[in-house]
Amino acid sequence: MRPKPTSPIPTTAATAPEATLQSAAPSSPLESWAEEYRAIYADYLAALTARGITLGAPHSQDQEKSQVMSRLAQKGAWIRNGGASVVSGAISPACEACTGAPGSETLTITLQCNRNCYFCFNPNQADYQDHLEHHRNWRAEFDLFQAQGRPMTHIALTGGEPLLIPEESLEFFRQARLRWPNCHLRLYTSGDLLTPNLLDQLVDAGLDEIRFSVKMDDGEAYLAQQLDRIRMACTRDLDVMVEMPAIPGTEAAMRQLLIELDQAGAMGINLLEFCYPLTDWTPFAQRGFAVANPPFPILYDYAYSGGLPVEGSEVLCLKLVEYALDQGLGINVHYCSLENKHRDQIITLNRPAIARAKSAAAGTAASSHATSSTATVPSTAASAPANTLGPEYEMDPEDFFIRTIKLWIPNPQRRQGATLSLQLAGLSPTQDDDHCLLIPPSQERLARDVAKDFQGQLALASYVAQWHSETSNQAHDEVPNSRPWFDLREVDLQLI
Repeated sequence: MRPKPTSPIPTTAATAPEATLQSAAPSSPLESWAEEYRAIYADYLAALTARGITLGAPHSQDQEKSQVMSRLAQKGAWIRNGGASVVSGAISPACEACTGAPGSETLTITLQCNRNCYFCFNPNQADYQDHLEHHRNWRAEFDLFQAQGRPMTHIALTGGEPLLIPEESLEFFRQARLRWPNCHLRLYTSGDLLTPNLLDQLVDAGLDEIRFSVKMDDGEAYLAQQLDRIRMACTRDLDVMVEMPAIPGTEAAMRQLLIELDQAGAMGINLLEFCYPLTDWTPFAQRGFAVANPPFPILYDYAYSGGLPVEGSEVLCLKLVEYALDQGLGINVHYCSLENKHRDQIITLNRPAIARAKSAAAGTAASSHATSSTATVPSTAASAPANTLGPEYEMDPEDFFIRTIKLWIPNPQRRQGATLSLQLAGLSPTQDDDHCLLIPPSQERLARDVAKDFQGQLALASYVAQWHSETSNQAHDEVPNSRPWFDLREVDLQLI
């Protein structure tokens, strides 16, 4: 049985939305598998519409996004993680560490907040009610990091609103600075409760960076107060940031905000993709919003609780980065997409699997050289070392999924000829259980040539490593510290 992606929303038998690609009856195993993944995505979209969630027109933003991205590249923007992160100027070191750095953690003490933003994704988190009623034991988490020997480089405190419990938040930063003297420490806050005295105490406790959350729909008086607090923070020895979603329809106001933040001396702004957090759709419907369609390039059970991207926000973010470049603003502007948030989960799971494979390959090569100069790489996947990956699997440098190219040749003689052709090109192709030849994606051009010569069909398969504990066969979303063993879960397959 081929593994199927787990959908965050229960699927239904409802008619698939218009976004679903309809195809003719499959004529090969690869076509059948690709159609199976399309059907899974169709069921997922149907489940969203069954809940009353409005989907945008299929791929409605693709062309405009491509045009803006092209202009940004020409104008010198820093395009990271396959376009999931785009920067004008510099980027906070904490943002760089956010994607897969082993010493980076964002913690909460409480999810209580003095605000009630309709787009807040905290209610979408596991055990939300419990975290409203009880404080998390951050000291125990610090103890665990130390026991694990983790080289903590970046620690953040978010909420809720951390400044509802100022003394506990101050102690959080004091302890973090005491335990990891060189760690970069940052705070997320609305700023509503920030006073000059509390700000000084935070700096004394070791805070390096403060990030304000600005709400554009709270009126001019509120925005003026927020800007005053930001200016106050800019007079301290702190990196001052704003982090906020870019809500469709606010482009003019956001442009003005960039100018005022630049004049205030803020280091930068993180523009987040505006998302629907899988709670009540009503306030989104009242404002005429729709979910981007499709919401994800690859459907997967992502752990980040942001939800679903809202149509139009990504293009707005990119246009604001472009505006900062065109106006020559000194403030750093970083677009952080929902996909960029997902990148952290994928690289955290997949990078150790790839590292283990490289380590095993290096050990095998050294052993082979010591015993025989004519040793060969195993020719079938079944003979590969346990809990490692062969060279036919590679981690994509942009979205961090593990991938391989599958070559299906129904004729056994032609398949044998294709195998020989690949071996003559320096590869050692393996076969999966369905007799597909597996080829590293970096050799796509060669794979296309061989497929053409031997009348085969190609598909690109994407995987996520599932890690298992030593005492249980149950897979974990997070990599256990000991990383005892893993297997690959195929999550997507597309014909190429």
